[in-house]
Amino acid sequence: KLGRAPPDALIPGANGEKKRVDPGWVKENVPFAGEVVLSHVRYGTDSDNGVDRCHPMLRESNWLTRSLLLAGNFNITNNEDLFSSLVQIGQHPRELSDTVTLLEKIGHFVDKE
Repeated sequence: KLGRAPPDALIPGANGEKKRVDPGWVKENVPFAGEVVLSHVRYGTDSDNGVDRCHPMLRESNWLTRSLLLAGNFNITNNEDLFSSLVQIGQHPRELSDTVTLLEKIGHFVDKE
């Protein structure tokens, strides 16, 4: 959508540079646009390599302010215990991986707020 932004979304660049997309227009017109960019490059060490395994991992919420991103290079030693505790409280994480389990655990507390 940003590659084809309408003319009213463009503002002059700094120091005579070409026009750029107005961040205010993006926040008003692009769903789930954020103000921070996070990048983490790594290769899969425990499972398949694929686009669904790329970081950052996203936990989407219907509430705009409660969607979460998580990227990291870590190993959780009690991952199975955390996964079980999520299932016991009614959560259904889509897989037993460190990143997904941690994201769902954090998300549970964000959802309670």
